[in-house]
Amino acid sequence: RGFGMEYRAEEGDKLMVGIRAEWNTFYEAMDYGTYESGTQSISGKQYRYTNAFPMAVTPSYYKDFNETSRLTLGCGIGTTYLMRDTDFGVYRIENNTWQFLLAPEATFTFDLDASRALYIGVRYNNNFNSNDLDGQSFLQFNVGLSYNQ
Repeated sequence: RGFGMEYRAEEGDKLMVGIRAEWNTFYEAMDYGTYESGTQSISGKQYRYTNAFPMAVTPSYYKDFNETSRLTLGCGIGTTYLMRDTDFGVYRIENNTWQFLLAPEATFTFDLDASRALYIGVRYNNNFNSNDLDGQSFLQFNVGLSYNQ
């Protein structure tokens, strides 16, 4: 689950440029087992929590199908701040890091009236390995409202 905001402006024929910031949360309970981290081995039931904060510039191309619907294809370029916590009983491993982000996306907008539109999209947030954490990537489905000026 998550929350995000984005601003886009048309820059010429069929081109838009924007910026966006989001907050996405993930949770996973793992079975009892032995897990390794570097030279350490820990046995127990593992709980993983991830908070991801992607921030990107979003150049995109759009195509109007008619007066009320539009397809947009683009790719966000930026960074993600990741907070990864792993719990074993009373022990916690914390790992906070920045990762480079490339996020291709496709969205559809359907005008509801002159100033509002329904927004439906899919995005693949591809975060690349950093020194502190393997690349954390995820597929994201978005539904929301778009406000036009």
